[in-house]
Amino acid sequence: MFLKRLNEEMVADLGYFNSLESEVDSLTSQLETQKTQFVNEIDRLSREYFYADHMNAILAQLQDKSIAISELKKLIEKLKGQYVDTKLEKSSVIQQPNAFKSQRPSVLGKPTPFSNSFIRKDFSKSTSVTKNNVSNDFSKPVTTQILLTLKKSCLKNTNVLATGMYKIHTDHTQA
Repeated sequence: MFLKRLNEEMVADLGYFNSLESEVDSLTSQLETQKTQFVNEIDRLSREYFYADHMNAILAQLQDKSIAISELKKLIEKLKGQYVDTKLEKSSVIQQPNAFKSQRPSVLGKPTPFSNSFIRKDFSKSTSVTKNNVSNDFSKPVTTQILLTLKKSCLKNTNVLATGMYKIHTDHTQA
């Protein structure tokens, strides 16, 4: 009996051992599957981070270029301002009435060639003077057109602000 019982316990232990062995095999298989999934996830994340790093590098380059562009725009605006200032400085010499007056005295009481060139003429009274194809023995025809508007239309500019756009409040408020 003792042997029989020992034999039954061994068979039971052997069955239990076999079930443990199959469970270990199953857990090993699950572990390998999870390991493969983790490796794939790590690869995906590393590619994603590499892509993100690459994109960050590209964005940094783009930001550097946009900063350079804005600095160039500021420089262009500054240079445009200098060009306008330079242009105004040059034209201020021309506006002086005696700037180009001849220093030589008149010969035989005749005025110098450009002595009256800076006398202002008022063209506001004439509306237009038109000459078409005036040749006067020149080789090429010349067309001259002077169209001047009245001073009233120069002073009246309705395209800037619409009437009634701004109201001035004259009410006094107490503090």
